[in-house]
Amino acid sequence: MGRKNRQCVYCGAVGPVTRDHVPPRCLFPQNQRVNLITVNACQKCHDGFKLDDEYFRLVLSIRPDVPNRDTARFLRDTMIRSLRDENAKGLRTSVIRSLNRISVKSPEGIYLGEATGLKLDMKRIHAMAERMVKGLYAKFYKSRLPESHRVHIFLTELQKDLTALESPELKEIIGFLAEEPWHHRGAGVLRLKCVAAGEDSYSSVWFVRIVEAFSFFALTLPIESNKA
Repeated sequence: MGRKNRQCVYCGAVGPVTRDHVPPRCLFPQNQRVNLITVNACQKCHDGFKLDDEYFRLVLSIRPDVPNRDTARFLRDTMIRSLRDENAKGLRTSVIRSLNRISVKSPEGIYLGEATGLKLDMKRIHAMAERMVKGLYAKFYKSRLPESHRVHIFLTELQKDLTALESPELKEIIGFLAEEPWHHRGAGVLRLKCVAAGEDSYSSVWFVRIVEAFSFFALTLPIESNKA
């Protein structure tokens, strides 16, 4: 049920809001949906995230490296049911269009043949990670990230060019995370570290790991300092 006179942490609109789960509630098995992180979101933003939530769950469900068997089984079973849903025509079409043949190599780089794989929508994954950081920032720092700041995402497994992480300044800031405690939700569904960075009260550094398989660094920085 919506509540009045609250601000959406994503778009900044003030008015009736609902609760948005960060990360999405659909990633958590039923028996782990306790003490989840929620933030204020307007109905438009909340409803607009649903398809991206399903897509992200799909990406996680096909990963072979999710270590928790119960979580891996839950993701796969839930996604199969979603794809079989008569109302999921759009999702099925999106999956079919994303399928392509990929080369399979051993850890030593030996070519093993080809297999059917899912071509990832990197723009969509970045947007999902950015939204997650905005929600987490609002929860941990009790303030919406202002329009004067931008979220920078560095996917540690999927991004080919990690040169941005090589700067001495950034390495020093990321090093601060080593002393920060881990925050957990669910049985390995969410693990994260965060730390405020510098004198700017809205600048921060994040490391987020989902189902022990998908992870990324994130920075919240003033727009005027961006060079990207």
